[in-house]
Amino acid sequence: GGTFPERLAEHVQRRQDDITPLLRGAAESGGDVLGDTRKASKLAFDVLKYDIYTKGAPKTPEAAKEVANELVDAASETRRRFLSFVTKSAEAVARDSAGKHDSASTATARAKLAAMEARWSGSAGLTESVINL
Repeated sequence: GGTFPERLAEHVQRRQDDITPLLRGAAESGGDVLGDTRKASKLAFDVLKYDIYTKGAPKTPEAAKEVANELVDAASETRRRFLSFVTKSAEAVARDSAGKHDSASTATARAKLAAMEARWSGSAGLTESVINL
């Protein structure tokens, strides 16, 4: 029960309570994810440059270069996805906080616009699915 503003504030609090542990977990593992992807990129670039900086080394085989380039791409994509998840989750918490005093009509309009945007973009994506648990 309660008035719309009370129900909205309760809903926002529940969403924030749900997302906070995920953000904490991301913060705790963030150093590992970012550090590991940085290390993977560095080692892959070392493979690519080995024959250039090591006197007398044979030319790096094309297969090794291909694997190294794939590793650089995979590390970059992993870093991008991780940071995107964290950023979108934090933005959702901020939007919830900013909108917890909205009127019923404003909240309804925002929800409808968000639903339309999700349809246009193909899907809400992992972040929105996690946030809307």
